Amino acid sequence: MGDDGALKGRVALVTGAASGLGRATAVALAEAGAHVVVADIDAAGSEETRARVTEAGGAAEVVPLDVTDDGSRREVVADLFDRHGDAFDVLVNVAGIDRPGYITDIDLDDYRRVQAVNCEGRSS
Repeated sequence: MGDDGALKGRVALVTGAASGLGRATAVALAEAGAHVVVADIDAAGSEETRARVTEAGGAAEVVPLDVTDDGSRREVVADLFDRHGDAFDVLVNVAGIDRPGYITDIDLDDYRRVQAVNCEGRSS
């Protein structure tokens, strides 16, 4: 994304930002000038991401978010619009889970949970 300030004054919500691609996305958005909202169920990982955004010269806040909870999703988004108004216009959904193994070895409930979180952002 670069540090050209293209997102200066914008607020970006990144789900699944506590690690991996979500964390990398949060840092890249901050480098592009966005204020990053680090959203995840992993509190410790979210704080680490916030620290990395700050170290990169950006600004971030942490909000707990469980993408499988419709109420949680709605509450987080409503709060961001209340606090940031029109500046909140970037959303990157990175939240996801994995169950390692062959498809034939994964129990049906685990398979359904992975699909629900990764494809629908909800619980089964």
